[in-house]
Amino acid sequence: MNASTLVNILRPIEDTFSSSIEKPDASLILYGQNSHQCNYTTGIKKAVNTAMISVHLVSYPAMSNATDNNDISAFLKEMEGVNPLKKKATADIQKVQQITPGQEIRKAAAEDTFTDPNFLSLLNPKMVKPHDFLVWKRDGVQEGVFKKLRLGKYDLEARLDLHHKTAREARDHVFQFINDCREHELRTVLIAHGRGEKSNPPAMLKSYLYTWLPQMEAVLAFHSALKVHGGSGALYVMIRKSEREKLENRERHAKRRS
Repeated sequence: MNASTLVNILRPIEDTFSSSIEKPDASLILYGQNSHQCNYTTGIKKAVNTAMISVHLVSYPAMSNATDNNDISAFLKEMEGVNPLKKKATADIQKVQQITPGQEIRKAAAEDTFTDPNFLSLLNPKMVKPHDFLVWKRDGVQEGVFKKLRLGKYDLEARLDLHHKTAREARDHVFQFINDCREHELRTVLIAHGRGEKSNPPAMLKSYLYTWLPQMEAVLAFHSALKVHGGSGALYVMIRKSEREKLENRERHAKRRS
């Protein structure tokens, strides 16, 4: 029992003494870790500075009210043998939080935000299904050109295989591959991503490709490949012309007109 608790217990007794004690030299003796005897008029609280084991009142004149005497006697009887509670030993148990794959991806994406020139995000891909056919083109791409891409009429100048790659690895490979194709003036390429029927969630890499490619300025259009090239597990991708190719194309058309 600490000093604060003891003061709260003795406060009702103090009020009783204030109304019943006639002599200012009445004393209260506390027995505990440090025993004190003090004049009542100096205040009981100065004597209560440690945990109490037992309390006894001495040298007080008779109480004016028999009921008060009985109440105090009953209280003192109840307080006999009171000891402070011992603190029980407790184990320090901390729950170990398991990091999920999704949390690892979000953490990696946040770390790369300020240091990585690769702007492709690993967060919130547009989810598709394993057997969905993917179709996309920018405004301005002619329907005839897009149809030839869809039917596999253009020669495939390069291929990227993402099978067995993680999302983070695929992100790096796709970014580098598209930029290399643009630099080397390759126009039509194939990216094999697989259907992802056994991935969790299904079609994870396929969904990332569907989200990433429209974000890349160098990509003009893409379409799921013919069965001979992988079907719904691969994409034909059309790359934008380089500035040199655009210039040559303009010069060629100018010569035809002249």
